[in-house]
Amino acid sequence: MGFCVTSAAYPQTTSNLFGFYFSGVPDLRAARIDPATGAMSTFGAVPNTGFLLGGTAYDPVHRVEYIARDETTLFIFYVDSGATTSVPLSQPIGIYVVDEARGTLYGLAFNGTSAEVRSIDVTTGNVTSLMLVTAAGNSWVPGTATFDPFNNFLYYRDARNLIEVNIVARSSRAISISQAPDLLIFDRVTRQLIAFTAANPAAQIFKI
Repeated sequence: MGFCVTSAAYPQTTSNLFGFYFSGVPDLRAARIDPATGAMSTFGAVPNTGFLLGGTAYDPVHRVEYIARDETTLFIFYVDSGATTSVPLSQPIGIYVVDEARGTLYGLAFNGTSAEVRSIDVTTGNVTSLMLVTAAGNSWVPGTATFDPFNNFLYYRDARNLIEVNIVARSSRAISISQAPDLLIFDRVTRQLIAFTAANPAAQIFKI
């Protein structure tokens, strides 16, 4: 059994964490984790196999986890009930972030020449293209996408830089960073980016 972090950090429910692990069929199961003891209890499962690396986002306000089976199939996992619904998408999505303040799900995809930000209607599956990310290269690192709901900024890492996308202004910029993060979250208390890297000789947690 391997445990899988589906967001940049384990989503938190009351005093527990939760995440997903692969085991048998269905192969993606949700489990709550007691951080004091490490004890796990399964409380739901995604009913179909498959999982797109990096294609997850957690909305703590509406208490749903978005999980991509593939680029055109979105699973919505409801934390309170443990139920899952499947939504076919009108356009492909490769990586997800959620603006929980407004209840909006965003995704990144390649349109053939460059990265593009798209918004997703989670009820109908309709995907709308919003803007090209002109500052970015033609790749991204799964697990490094997060959202700043105060400024409407989407952040992710491409092969070389941290990319900041201004959703309102429809603009983007590349930020040179001294260390390349493997995981990235936005801390809503300090309003800072927190990153994790597995670089040798030891893993590090740092602020950007």
